[in-house]
Amino acid sequence: MVADPDNPLVLDILTGSSTSYSFFPDKPITQYPHAVGKNTLLIAGLQARNNARVVFSGSLDFFSDAFFNSAVQKATPGSKRYSQTGNYELAVALSRWVFKEEGVLRVGAVSHHRVGERAPPNAYTVTDLVEYSIVIEKLADGKWVPFDGDDIQLEFVRIDPFVRTFLKRNG
Repeated sequence: MVADPDNPLVLDILTGSSTSYSFFPDKPITQYPHAVGKNTLLIAGLQARNNARVVFSGSLDFFSDAFFNSAVQKATPGSKRYSQTGNYELAVALSRWVFKEEGVLRVGAVSHHRVGERAPPNAYTVTDLVEYSIVIEKLADGKWVPFDGDDIQLEFVRIDPFVRTFLKRNG
């Protein structure tokens, strides 16, 4: 699989190293490999616009007991040896994400209006000061709890983005 930086729906979950490439292991390389370096996606995710999720893995062996339980060590002298890979933990995290047990947000009450007013206007002008509030919750252990993010952005758009700002946490 190859990364596509122009597709905002694709998530690069596990990439190859800068020296990696993908080709048939039992054949000589006669042409430039399609997937080279960090553009080689070993595991990728996709969340569609309807919130459907899918994960693609370049290897079924990744999910095997043998790969879950094997010892690993970097190929450099003196590197630390680990008794197990992180494959199991990653597989569990991926399944929780793809089955929407993790990483799920929902929007509750949304309100916006000019400062000092109560009702939203039909349109805003460039000079209007706007008050905007939104309730965002995340699914945690089967229950909806307040989302504790500090990087949520609001963007006002005319033809091109006109105002982009971070939202402040309130409560």
